[in-house]
Amino acid sequence: MLHTLAIVAVLCSPQRVSSYGEGLQVATLAEQPLIVLAHGSDWCVRGERFKRVVWDTAADLNNVVFVALDICETPLEAHAAELKGFDANQVRNFPSLLAFAPDGTRLGVRSGATLPIAVAEAKAALRTLVVQSQQRLQLEREVDAAAAAGDDAAELSALRAMLAQDLQRPAHLLDRLAELDPEDASGIRRRAAFGPFHQFVTQAVQDGKEGRGQEAINRLQGMLDEGVYTSEQQAWIHNAMGSAYRYWDGHDLQARGAFRRAYGVAPESVPGLAGKRLAEELYGSPTLAEGWMDRHLKDRLSTWVIEDLDAPMQPGTWTVTFEYTRGRHGLDIAAVQLLDGSKLVARDKHDGFTGHHPSNNRYTMRVATTVANPILHVTAKGAGGQNGWGRIKLKRVSN
Repeated sequence: MLHTLAIVAVLCSPQRVSSYGEGLQVATLAEQPLIVLAHGSDWCVRGERFKRVVWDTAADLNNVVFVALDICETPLEAHAAELKGFDANQVRNFPSLLAFAPDGTRLGVRSGATLPIAVAEAKAALRTLVVQSQQRLQLEREVDAAAAAGDDAAELSALRAMLAQDLQRPAHLLDRLAELDPEDASGIRRRAAFGPFHQFVTQAVQDGKEGRGQEAINRLQGMLDEGVYTSEQQAWIHNAMGSAYRYWDGHDLQARGAFRRAYGVAPESVPGLAGKRLAEELYGSPTLAEGWMDRHLKDRLSTWVIEDLDAPMQPGTWTVTFEYTRGRHGLDIAAVQLLDGSKLVARDKHDGFTGHHPSNNRYTMRVATTVANPILHVTAKGAGGQNGWGRIKLKRVSN
């Protein structure tokens, strides 16, 4: 009975080998994926913990080959034999899990943010990588069989399944999809072909600087209108639109809005958080609570959007007063508008100044009805420079 249990345990465990070369040989003979753990026993504490509590205890995964490669700061002769044929330069973080097809083609990587520290989550990440790698080999066999039989529908189905995996994309896949499904009605090829974000941003910045801002916005809006991109991809597109607006004179409000929309469509993603940061750092307006500071002062008139008003805002006569507090430069004010969301409620437009000798620095607005979502738009610029700080006071002076 014990012997039978031992056989079952072996059959339900990964085949573990001692070198990369041996791993490829075994994987080839068994037609199974090879999973590599890259760790460093003489320097990487986290890697050794992962090996001990996750890798070495993985006993319920079968039809897969495992090899742990010790990439040490002070390698021994045994390490050279273990690593022979393995390109250590492809390892960017430690520990890393790398999946390979039997022919040595890399299928996928889990490291850094995609390889969690928590044990249960790390075990799940290892299992998912194994399962998806096994599925990828099966899908490749299905693609080959369908192509040989001339079954375009089956081949297309298998290729789409590959795209849905969280693995690296085969080099030929998009070209073949274009041949099989040139209309791309589902949008799956366009989502997969979505380029690195820096290409969109770099082109948008260049367009904005060189007077092609509207052309860039039309192009990027066209992509959004296709309605096929993921929320994260949409966030990158909004960031690119914000970059075009940023370098297009007179479009600060549009730039801020685009960056904020990036956060709105994918708030937990990298592009979403980047959009939020850019909106706050580049266009974050003064507030009633904090006033304005040097970064808010521009050498030309720009619009501040102040949103920290108490809501609802009651009817009456209200004043907005600008008080310089310190710095070498004061503030030139051109206008103050009160909005209810996007609807204009009241406005006072006149030239004012606050500094060492303030003049006409109070703006008055008559509010006839309750304002549910009060927002102030202030048009102002630095008076002779951008080194200045001050307060903004909103006060109800009469009913």
